[in-house]
Amino acid sequence: MLFGLALATVFPAVTAAPLAKNEIALILMHGKWGKTPGPLARYFEREGYRVFSPEMPWSERRLYDTTYRAGLEEVHREVERLRAAGAKKVIVGGESFGANGALAYQAVYGDADALLVLAPGHMPGSWYRSGLTRDAVERAGALATEGNRDQRFSFTDSNQERQRNLSATVDTYLSFFRPNGLANMNVSARGIKQPVPVLVVNSTNEVKTQGRQFIFEALPPHPKSVYIESALDHGNAAEGARTEAQRFIDSIAGD
Repeated sequence: MLFGLALATVFPAVTAAPLAKNEIALILMHGKWGKTPGPLARYFEREGYRVFSPEMPWSERRLYDTTYRAGLEEVHREVERLRAAGAKKVIVGGESFGANGALAYQAVYGDADALLVLAPGHMPGSWYRSGLTRDAVERAGALATEGNRDQRFSFTDSNQERQRNLSATVDTYLSFFRPNGLANMNVSARGIKQPVPVLVVNSTNEVKTQGRQFIFEALPPHPKSVYIESALDHGNAAEGARTEAQRFIDSIAGD
């Protein structure tokens, strides 16, 4: 016992120093019909973090050129690359559809150290229930059942009260619009197995459809997870959450 006390005196417990900013990598995904860089990417890059902002399959240029899961595989390759390059922590995040992507990524791969879910968007479950996508989903489902998963399929896509007529393969369409598929954020949140810190920033005007219970309370609880309702609208809530995002990252830098 005395020997143990002496050792404790001579060799006190060492507390790990917080990680340097360049030891933390952020993957930040843009929203639907958007382009790079993703939300807050330039800010965090100026602050000295490693930042990667991929062009995702829902971008203005790509417009569903591959399945949702294949898009997440692209993100996974970047996570592995950043770790191989020396990143000690990798945070995956995004705004709107990019926030949806962060949840889906963690549900599939589970290897991000934290998530930034900023003004989350894309709601295939509620769109199907309201009738907005029901006809298209059922037509695509019938084609898939008949073995025509690679057939081109025309559909109308919605984004904040805007609409576009697009096409993709049946398989790709269903991967993004199946009501209980990977793009359903409640399904993805419940599919995350290991708790990690998650920052969820919701625009107040969207709380009725995707409030605290829909995403945040469906996640595995973590003591450093944070839920915030922003008074800003959907298009501005992510950029308006700079201070909250920085505080969140600071809180996990020393874990």
